[in-house]
Amino acid sequence: ISSSTMVWGAPLAAAAAPCAPLAASVAPRCPPPLCVRSDVAPSIVQSLELPENLRIGTAEPDDMPEIIDLVTECFYKDALTLAAEEFTEAEMELLRPALGRVNGALAALSRVLLAVETRRRLGARLAAGGTARSDADSLMLVLQEGSSGPIVGVAELLVQPSDGLLPGDPRLPAWVPFAAHAPPCAYFSNLGVLTSRRRRGLGRALLRACEAIAAQEWAVDDMYLHARSDDDDLLGMYAKWGYDALPEFDQPGWLLAFAGREPIRFHVRRGLT
Repeated sequence: ISSSTMVWGAPLAAAAAPCAPLAASVAPRCPPPLCVRSDVAPSIVQSLELPENLRIGTAEPDDMPEIIDLVTECFYKDALTLAAEEFTEAEMELLRPALGRVNGALAALSRVLLAVETRRRLGARLAAGGTARSDADSLMLVLQEGSSGPIVGVAELLVQPSDGLLPGDPRLPAWVPFAAHAPPCAYFSNLGVLTSRRRRGLGRALLRACEAIAAQEWAVDDMYLHARSDDDDLLGMYAKWGYDALPEFDQPGWLLAFAGREPIRFHVRRGLT
């Protein structure tokens, strides 16, 4: 499942509570052999009706290697796989020896860069934990099997301008006069579930958990996300889950080609509270 996955549009509710410093209340680390924190509100956990062998919480620093493994499986392809999509088998016979020699190094570099970028997005929350709203740091929820089993699903929730852009896209700074600045919104992204655990409702559980946190703890009425606009199954899934497409935010083809992106479409679910 991908929302790359893994949300913009409507303004935050006027009554939204101010952000509390993340470091002010550090969520206690679970005792060994637990790794994922158990810091999601019990009422939210109960509403998800997860199987008894699954737990949900926020990611800790020690979880990062396994999280990177999962995200890599869900969203990234190695050099050999990418080349096979572009070249014929006869051409691959010529390219495979050379690509095979550098494939491992490229994959390792990709993992390092992905880990650095993920830690940057999570910021202080990775060490502090908790699900309180932060306009600076992403919230990453993690599904784990058992008390010390594998991590089988992840998703991120963050605050972004409701302008239809992806996190990290260039935006005009707030001090630029006469520039239009979209109000902030709750944005859902980077939803990933291990291939071997898909079609069991885990992606939907992570989505609903983020919706509940946005509504109950961030005082947000609407949640936004992006989905590939050429994936009918994915679009149908989000439509089934209550998300409306916003084609007016579609990026032009030339921009997608320039950025090397798949076609994506902005979606919103309104009335969370």
